[in-house]
Amino acid sequence: MFSAWLDDCPSFILWIQENLEERPQGYSLDRINNDGDYEPGNLRWASRKTQNGNRRRARNYHGEIREYQYKRWSTLKTELKNGLCRTTYGEPVEMFGPWKTDYRVFAEWVRDNLGPRPDGATLTRLNMDGDIEPGNLAWIVNAKYRKRKPAKM
Repeated sequence: MFSAWLDDCPSFILWIQENLEERPQGYSLDRINNDGDYEPGNLRWASRKTQNGNRRRARNYHGEIREYQYKRWSTLKTELKNGLCRTTYGEPVEMFGPWKTDYRVFAEWVRDNLGPRPDGATLTRLNMDGDIEPGNLAWIVNAKYRKRKPAKM
């Protein structure tokens, strides 16, 4: 909690009244950044749904758990672990070492080399017989992606 408010609850309440709009029905006080304190600039009225999404356990350290790119990275890792990601010859595919354990390294490469995700695109391998590695990923429009998928074994 903001140090000036620790021993002075009336000043805390006064700040809320002067700086936040009237509390909407069903809303309660919430921190915008869950890692910050209850302090000026980090408070808002929020619904239960918003607050549940702002919990530490609902977020990961990079804050992108709901982003497509994170979901795709996570799906690729799961497919690799379960042996579902294979070449057109049925051989298992590998993921570039640093990407296996560090989403931030993967995300940085994608941002720097492929840019933002185009509408309707999927992140996939260019060479379906290659590994998940730098130089073998691209944003592919979904219609093209469906035509490129290897046959199920």
